[in-house]
Amino acid sequence: MSGDHQDPRDQSEPMLRVTSLSTVFPSPAGTVAAVDGVSFSLSAGQTLGIVGESGSGKSLTLYSIMGLQPDTARVEGSILFEGRELLGLRDRDLNRLRGQRIALVFQDPMTALNPYLTIERQLSEVLQYHRGVSRSEARAGALEALRRVHIPEPERQLDRYPHQLSGGMRQRVVIAMAMIGGPALLLADEPTTALDVTIQAEILDLLAEQRDGGTAILLVTHDLGVVARLCDRVIVMYAGRVLEEGDTGQVFGRPLHPYTEALLAAVPRLDEDAPPAGRAIEGQPPDPLALPDGCAFWPRCSRVMPACRRDRPDLVVRSDGRAVACHAVAPDPLASEDRP
Repeated sequence: MSGDHQDPRDQSEPMLRVTSLSTVFPSPAGTVAAVDGVSFSLSAGQTLGIVGESGSGKSLTLYSIMGLQPDTARVEGSILFEGRELLGLRDRDLNRLRGQRIALVFQDPMTALNPYLTIERQLSEVLQYHRGVSRSEARAGALEALRRVHIPEPERQLDRYPHQLSGGMRQRVVIAMAMIGGPALLLADEPTTALDVTIQAEILDLLAEQRDGGTAILLVTHDLGVVARLCDRVIVMYAGRVLEEGDTGQVFGRPLHPYTEALLAAVPRLDEDAPPAGRAIEGQPPDPLALPDGCAFWPRCSRVMPACRRDRPDLVVRSDGRAVACHAVAPDPLASEDRP
């Protein structure tokens, strides 16, 4: 698993440190925390995956880091990028970081790409805006960007429009657009959704190339196989909160939280000695406007205890570096509450 991947750079401080991040929305019933107290860190050359069912807060975590949350949302906590606090940063300063130091790979390339502009124009504008290069230099940079993501006949594709490209090629263009400014941090929101397995593998290879070059990657996906292949560490989210976090190999090999177990059990397995899998998780994720008392997962949990219905468990960092929020997990005498 990719959990054995070693960082190409040794840094005492992480590139990105997110602390107690909450994204809340006002409603007639009160404030709704779609992202609720999420904390993690990420260093150069590392890849961190965020997994969970739809509505768990994965994508909103990414967009909140980029400052692209809905206008009605209020973001609280701290987002330190290269030692600089992003929350409260002026739009002008934040725009300078976007595309240059931080880039986002959107889930749907047809939404991310302008259907009325050629591929060359869309790539060139990034270089012209962030680097102030000439049009001819920007075109040359756009061509090189397409080559880096292994677009066939890149000279020909430059003058095409998004609808003239296949889904896999459009996704490569989106990655090229994100990487053309040479960002230190890449945020990827379901970058392989709706792609066939061959194209998916090629996209993952592209992301791995960027990681191996020192780029930090924060990857949101529902595909646990993608995380197992690419990510050093993984965060499991449910109802806006982190329920488990740790090294990918440890979490997938010996999950602690019942929700993580359920997610892994829902993945079909082909090997003969594998335990029965492909089982759907019973029940539905909770309504964020009516979360149950205690742990949000208890109505669907196979190990529910009286405390689960009453008290929301704290996220506890164990002595092996893993973190879990669950009353049913045996306590670790060396554990500490909350990840620093």
